[in-house]
Formats: sequence, C-alpha cells, structure tokens
Amino acid sequence: YAGGPVQVGQGISDVADQLRELNLQIDEAGLYEIRMASDDFDTVLSLKRNDVDMNNDDANGSDSMITAYLQPGQYPLLADGFSGQMGGQYTLDVVRRTVPSGVEVAMPGTLTLGQENRYYYTGQPVTYQLEVPAGRMLRVDMTSTDFDSVLNLSGNGLDVTDDDGGDMLNARLHAVVPAGTYALQARSAGTGAGVFTLKTDMVDVPADAGGGTLAIGQTRSARLY
Repeated sequence: YAGGPVQVGQGISDVADQLRELNLQIDEAGLYEIRMASDDFDTVLSLKRNDVDMNNDDANGSDSMITAYLQPGQYPLLADGFSGQMGGQYTLDVVRRTVPSGVEVAMPGTLTLGQENRYYYTGQPVTYQLEVPAGRMLRVDMTSTDFDSVLNLSGNGLDVTDDDGGDMLNARLHAVVPAGTYALQARSAGTGAGVFTLKTDMVDVPADAGGGTLAIGQTRSARLY
C-alpha cells in the first residue's frame, strides 16, 4: 500500500503493527461492501463520519466487513486489530454491490399499515415511523434468510421487542396498541446484511386479551400479548 485514498474496486495489501487511518473515496452514491482480512490477527473495521458511524469485528471468522449505502465523498476508514492488537499482513477490498430488483436499501422513513415491503439491510438498525389510527392488535413480521431479524416497537408508554417469535430466526411482534405514532426499529441480532421483508397488519383485539373491569371475587383468564 503506497498511501492515498482507497478506491472502489482497488484492493490494498499492507503490513502494520498499529491502527491504520485510511481515507475511502466514493465517487457515486450506492451500496458498498468493505472487507478486511488477515491470517495474522483478528481484524476490526470502523467507518466514521458525521453522517456514518459503523464498525465490525467478526463478519466471517476473524475477518471484518461493513456494508453501507454511501454518498459521494471521502470517509475516514480505520483498520485495526481486536483490542488494539494488530501485527502482520492484511488485505482490504471495497466493492460496489447491486441491490436486487424490487428491493430498496433500508433507510429511515414511514411505513404504511397493511403493506409488505422488501428492503436491503446494510448492517445498521433502521427506524420507521408507524401511525396507528385506532387502538387494535398490531402484528409486524420481519423475515430474512440472510440474518437473524429483531423488531422493537416503542411509543405511547409501550416498549416491546421480539427476536424469534416467527418461523425459524424471524421476528414476529404482537402488541395491543392505542392510537398514536410509534417507532418501529428493524435490526439484526448480530452482524450481517441482506434482504428482509417487513409486513404490518392490524386486527381486532382478541377476546382473551384481558383488560377492562375486574369485579371483587371474579376470576378471569386472559392471554398476555
């Protein structure tokens, strides 16, 4: 490595015994994958700017990978070893990835109830705004074959998280919610990136949801959602 900005599609090979501060050059907005690999030490990658703050330790064994949607410009890229222990040779590659057809890069925004959307998760939690018009039972499904999905719903005194409530490692969140605006966060349980599907539905509150008036001496059965 002779110095200068790290270019997309131009890998570098370097030997270092301490943190390397590199500059990543991005010429076009898009989805990029940054990989750092070494047979000599456990790699750690960090990408930090005022609009980006990402890091990764073990994406594949002891190698590191960051997937991010980046705008044109230069980004500080830190190549390091785990716990600052860096000694030996490493390689670093930056490639542009194509988002599959019919899939959007996951970005903060607003969700519409009753819709199913497909997104590309870049490795950073994404928060959506969800407007619930009337108090009902909300069901949210986040499915992916690429990573272990996690959902969190918060707002109006509610804070509910689900990891594996759906099939396999998919998240499925049920909550009886009053009308209002909620924040729905979608993320991975660990490292990883890939395509996921997010679906929201509103249904009538089940009769066994509980709540209401309880009289002295009365026994009631209910399901906790």
